[in-house]
Amino acid sequence: METFRLLDGTTGQPGDPGLVDEVLRGAGLRRGPRIRCPLCRWRPRRGDRWYCSHLGCGMAWNTFQTRGVCPRCSHQWTKTVCLACHQWSRHLDWYEGDQDPPPA
Repeated sequence: METFRLLDGTTGQPGDPGLVDEVLRGAGLRRGPRIRCPLCRWRPRRGDRWYCSHLGCGMAWNTFQTRGVCPRCSHQWTKTVCLACHQWSRHLDWYEGDQDPPPA
């Protein structure tokens, strides 16, 4: 497999997180915090959807795009269910590597 030399002198392969971070840094960007279930470590994708059950709202959306706020009824979800392990965790505990969740 082809390897690449990074600016810091180390080498990496395509898809390596270090290589991605190096390319982002070179462009003056940085990767945001990782979003993972704090219990099973599952990582949601952009297309994953949660459903708001507050007062029968029924809105389907990606809860991490709005920091847990339903775009229809504006209910702030403080806990989020994992679509993989089906356990509830504090919404803020899903964001790794950052004190606060990313801006919406």
